[in-house]
Order: sequence, then structure tokens, then C-alpha cells
Amino acid sequence: MKRLVAFGCSYTHGSCIGNTSMRTPPSDKAWPTVLARKMGRQVENCAQPGASQLQILWSILNFAFEPSDVCVIMWSHFNRSCIFAKSGLIQLDFGLPKRLEKNWLKTHTEYDHEIHNCINIHHAEQHLKALNIENFYHIFGGDTDDRQKMHPVTPVTNVIDVEFENIDHGSDGFHPGPLANALLAARVYDKIKNKDTL
Repeated sequence: MKRLVAFGCSYTHGSCIGNTSMRTPPSDKAWPTVLARKMGRQVENCAQPGASQLQILWSILNFAFEPSDVCVIMWSHFNRSCIFAKSGLIQLDFGLPKRLEKNWLKTHTEYDHEIHNCINIHHAEQHLKALNIENFYHIFGGDTDDRQKMHPVTPVTNVIDVEFENIDHGSDGFHPGPLANALLAARVYDKIKNKDTL
């Protein structure tokens, strides 16, 4: 069966929908699963809660794509990064700075971090093109203004301009709930079907 492959953070994982937590497999009510059903495809939800653009890129680079795959990437918040260690990946969230984040910020500027985000997103697009994955789409899920931060030398195509509606929430009272996920999936489906991208 042909696949829909999705990458992202907790917004793509479906965290806090029902019994889905940050440590469980993705929710079957998350937007990628709903979208895959509409498209008649099997879902491969590769989202990782707390992921930064760099972690999402790393997942994309390590994924075994097939030529018929449709790939949808919901990019995360721009205020995240990660550090690669032999013991595993360490997530950084500058919206909730701890000691490691504070030390990291001493040697990086906000502009530097924005450029790194742009490079990671652009790299993902170039990688998918090199693999001849014809059907790939970007969604800027962390903040609707993040698309405006993309630098002219790191352009991306096939951007789907959608966002979650504030109609229901998960068990934490913050993450989008099943209705918001279903509505987002319907809008993404319509955009893909009509090739309505930026």
C-alpha cells in the first residue's frame, strides 16, 4: 500500500489526544492518520515530541523513502534545537531554558539560530528532491509567522498555508484535540488535491 510519511513534533505526533502521551506511539486521531485515510494510504508518522528543525531533518535523512511516498513535514517551533551525543540526542527548548540552553545561548544569537533553522528546512527539501520524491509538502506548524523568517537563499516550495483552529484541546489543555486535528487534515487534503501551495 502506498504511504503518507509525516514528520514533525508533538503537533504531528498527536500528543495528549486521549491516552497518547509524549512517550507513546503517535495517536490514531492525529492529523497524519486522518489525512492518510482520506488519501487511501498507509500512514508512517515519524513525529517526535519536542523535536526541533534539526531533529526533524535528521529523521528525514535517516528514513528509507519509496518513490511513491507522499511526504508532509510540519516544522516545529523556531526556538528549539538539539545536540548530538554518543549517548543519544539532547533536545533544547529555548522557550523553557535550563542550564544547557542558557549556556548554548551564550554563544549563539537569535539571528544565527534563525539561519540554522532555514538551512535545516532547505536541506530537507533538497534531500527529498535528490531522492526524486515528487510529492512533498511543508507546513509551518510552530508559528504562522515562521514562514516569513525563511531567508531568500534558502527558499522552499510546496508550502501548505494552514494552521490549527482553536476548537478543542488534548488532555493537557494545550495541544490540539481530535476535532482540530481532523479539521487540519481536511484542509491539508483539499490543498494537496487542488495543488494549492505556495
